[in-house]
Amino acid sequence: MEKLDRKSKTFTKIDSSEIKVGDYVRCNDEDTFPADLAIIASSNDGECFIKTSSLDGEKNLKKRL
Repeated sequence: MEKLDRKSKTFTKIDSSEIKVGDYVRCNDEDTFPADLAIIASSNDGECFIKTSSLDGEKNLKKRL
């Protein structure tokens, strides 16, 4: 996971525990991240698939637009 530095407009690698309210983060395939992120963009025409097994035990992927 990477966090956007708004001054330099670059992303730096961080641990999910370092995320604060208002941060913009970039998650890559297979990244684990907190459940309370809002997806604002995707490299797949605005859709992505999320695995929520650590939250609800379901093993299938959930599609988000």
